[in-house]
Amino acid sequence: MAVGSITAEGHEILLARNGEEALAQVKKLAPDVILLDVMMPDISGFDVCKTLKIDDRWRHIPIILVTALPGRDDMMRGFEAGADDFLSKPFDNIELCARVRSMLRIKNQYDLLEKQRRDAETVLHLREELARVTTHRLEELEILHQVGLNLMNSLDASYMMELISRTTFKLISGAAYCVVYFLSDDEERLVPTFFSRENGTQPILPNLDSEEIIQQAIDIKETVYIPDLPADLDFTHLDLGETRAVLVIPLIVDNRAMGALSIDSLEADAFETGDRRVLSILATQLAVSIMKARLFAELGGVRV
Repeated sequence: MAVGSITAEGHEILLARNGEEALAQVKKLAPDVILLDVMMPDISGFDVCKTLKIDDRWRHIPIILVTALPGRDDMMRGFEAGADDFLSKPFDNIELCARVRSMLRIKNQYDLLEKQRRDAETVLHLREELARVTTHRLEELEILHQVGLNLMNSLDASYMMELISRTTFKLISGAAYCVVYFLSDDEERLVPTFFSRENGTQPILPNLDSEEIIQQAIDIKETVYIPDLPADLDFTHLDLGETRAVLVIPLIVDNRAMGALSIDSLEADAFETGDRRVLSILATQLAVSIMKARLFAELGGVRV
């Protein structure tokens, strides 16, 4: 087959000596156009064409059957096998190049449509994901709004902390433990109240060596997030049991830290940015509500 004129137009030519090699080349290289001789030693061009056209991976590749066989029946057999065009021998270079250019235009149109289809699917997926995230965030906001209202209407510190813990476990799937720490009156020690996803409120904090992290968040008045405790060289000396990730948010009102909200997870990298934002809102709600309850109690002569 004369290929000089095709290469002269800038096309790269790959040759296969028989049908088996042609199928292997297609699967390996996915060409843009296939010139397929009908008469081949092992598998006929008709069968190669049919094999490619019934496979969704390759059916979009235009195939030009090249044959010396005359007659309408052979042409019909070729088209029934899925051929896109038919070129009879002998042919001249002008005709060959014209057929190849025509098939390349078809292939380019297919590639463009396929890209547009993939882009449309991506946009649809993004829209669906955006709708899902938006719905989830709206649900979060509604829950946070309701929690805020409940906290405003309560002066019971125990109820407030339990409400915050329940909300944490509801909104943050990776949270295993929720601990609320308050500084003692002399601000010399931390007084914890421990909540577990599995067991609810527990009056005594387990023997976990976490006060160093809590105190750090209180001192700097900023959130401390340790996504993987065993891998963090600054905290390898701590005994935190099965805890892998820790998120500590200081409870601050009027630039004064009164304690911290600590969330532990048994999985590394458990808290995403959205989770940390939600927990920050909960911590702020709790801090303001506790401060209000304390102020009210002090004015009434009762200590919260």
